[in-house]
Amino acid sequence: YNSLVPLFVALATIWFFWGMVTFIKKADEPAEREKGRSRMIWGVIALFVILAVWGLVAVLGNTFGIRVGLPGPPGSSGSSTFTTPGEDCIRLYGADRCRELNALPF
Repeated sequence: YNSLVPLFVALATIWFFWGMVTFIKKADEPAEREKGRSRMIWGVIALFVILAVWGLVAVLGNTFGIRVGLPGPPGSSGSSTFTTPGEDCIRLYGADRCRELNALPF
């Protein structure tokens, strides 16, 4: 899953730009121009759907405390993983301090 989202985003982006190039290069041919316009529209729709689903999965994962490995934004170090509050406490304060604070669910 981690490598599929960026792959689909790249494919949709390429599809959009392919449509834009066709739209510009074949501006004098109405049928080709319409094909380019259609590709651009479907490229934008595909990008919207991919990113909306990606965001929805992230929100649901974060809301329910489910570990969801999602690719991070460009330039980040790997994937962003959502953690539970107990894991955040351990990471920030250490297991012993979290037990003292009764912040661990276990």
